[in-house]
Amino acid sequence: MTGGSRGWNRDSDKENGLKPLRLAVAVITAPFFFGCATDNWVQLNGAAERAYQQRNYAEAESAAVAALREVEDLATQERRMAISLFRLGEIYQAQSRNAEAERFLKRALDVYEQTSALEHPEYPAALNSLAKLYYVQGRYAEAEPLYRQGLIIFGKIKGAESLAVATSLK
Repeated sequence: MTGGSRGWNRDSDKENGLKPLRLAVAVITAPFFFGCATDNWVQLNGAAERAYQQRNYAEAESAAVAALREVEDLATQERRMAISLFRLGEIYQAQSRNAEAERFLKRALDVYEQTSALEHPEYPAALNSLAKLYYVQGRYAEAEPLYRQGLIIFGKIKGAESLAVATSLK
């Protein structure tokens, strides 16, 4: 029917009939495009952390670089990118690859600051890592404000009496 008392229009029915189909296709395929990438990031980031804890820095670096590649192309994954950058900075710092460590830790801090993720525990941890890098290099004037800023944020997140704040004071 193309007209009549019900006011149906065959052309608009065809167009409107495709909207649910398009939505169904989008819902079904979204996990493939987005879920797989984020699940892979979780696995890669976990592998990087385990290898780092075992002091297997070559394997840790490889996994952390792969995790970073996973999220660099996904605009909605800023926090994960910051964590990946932070992890690489720690790995390079443990190997005394200071220039690379500094570059990645600064990038991580930039991402946290740009995404207003300043209240996440990873942010003050990244501040602390960069401060430690500066301290080891004798760059005390650059390290001190980072240590102070990290302590203030740790205090806000965990409470002034928390173990995290007390540990940071050592």
